[in-house]
Amino acid sequence: MYLVKALRNLLIILAISSDSHLHTPMYFLLSNLSLADIGFISTLVPKMIMNIVIHSTVIFYEGYLTQMSFLIIFGCMNGMLLTVMAYD
Repeated sequence: MYLVKALRNLLIILAISSDSHLHTPMYFLLSNLSLADIGFISTLVPKMIMNIVIHSTVIFYEGYLTQMSFLIIFGCMNGMLLTVMAYD
């Protein structure tokens, strides 16, 4: 499911960047939303998959802080982009 979601977002970005008719502010925001979504799922899912495969639940404090920081950054970015898209 992680690969499907990442590929779907990459296809959205490629479709918007390849077609010159889609170079409007709404599609620019949509491609940025797809990029933020890739970052959001890439922050959480790979560590979760690794923990499932090696049967470990240990995470170091620095790793936890880094993961939570990126999760908050990409979550806020998603919220701000959706707010700007609503105004557009």
